[in-house]
Amino acid sequence: MRLLAIGFSLPSPDIDNYSVLTSPSYFDYDALLVDPESLTAIAARLGEEGAEFEAQDGRPVINGPSSAAAVGAADQFLRRHDETQRFLDHGGVVIVLGRPNAQQGGVRGFEGCDRYSWLPAPAGMTWSPPFLRAAEGRQLRIEDDAHAFTAVLREFRSEFRYRAVFDDRMPALLRNGHVIATGGAGLPTAVDFRISAGHVVFLPAPPRRATFRARRSPMACSRPRRPLWGRPARVRSRTGHAASPSPVSNRSRLSSRKPSERCGRRMSASTPCANGTTSSPRTAACSPPKARRSLQLCATHWSSSASK
Repeated sequence: MRLLAIGFSLPSPDIDNYSVLTSPSYFDYDALLVDPESLTAIAARLGEEGAEFEAQDGRPVINGPSSAAAVGAADQFLRRHDETQRFLDHGGVVIVLGRPNAQQGGVRGFEGCDRYSWLPAPAGMTWSPPFLRAAEGRQLRIEDDAHAFTAVLREFRSEFRYRAVFDDRMPALLRNGHVIATGGAGLPTAVDFRISAGHVVFLPAPPRRATFRARRSPMACSRPRRPLWGRPARVRSRTGHAASPSPVSNRSRLSSRKPSERCGRRMSASTPCANGTTSSPRTAACSPPKARRSLQLCATHWSSSASK
């Protein structure tokens, strides 16, 4: 099972982490996880900050027309819709972190750039109001115990935060979507859509800076980790006794270390992520490790189950 993560880095050597501008073709994978917020964030960086990106063929991605020497950002954005459609036509699984739709100007040749321009919608629906609306909350009620992702949603239910809900009064939603979980007032927050031969699954988004409760997994680093946000770590020694925290704060300690030394994972400074961090294609950037590891387990568990 090959998984591609766009805009939300996942800490596993088995997952490719890219942005929408630097990613390989979506249909080269078995499963795709996308944070739609990363599309408008990277468009803003490109148009307002002049950020630099590199396409798969080595050409720079520019905010202008494509040429033999450069790739136009608009072409990179626009090609993703066709790639996703072909991906779904061949039974692919798309996992979407639910966000309200929004537009970001400044991309030359694609002024209509929004968070869902890449994602085909079922007949009679869009990924915008009145079907998908902005909302905030943390309630999570499981509606389908038999769904492949139900066990993961239940285990991590206290960690997810929804940022968008579907309007269950819309007939097209009831016709095309299968509700997995709901939030406040019974509004759907996790929905499975059957599109062509594939699946598009919307999930509540985990917080970027908050960490999930500690759980050991085969992907956890063998050495104790220091928390990247908050108080100095209180780790246990090999004898099982708690060690005293260092008087030096973790923030100052981490800032003095090289990026490649943080979290004990090898990273490259060549590939910027949409959230402003830096990562190599197959290694997550140094951002909240427990949250990333937990989401990786969610994505891998669901995509593996759905493909059977």
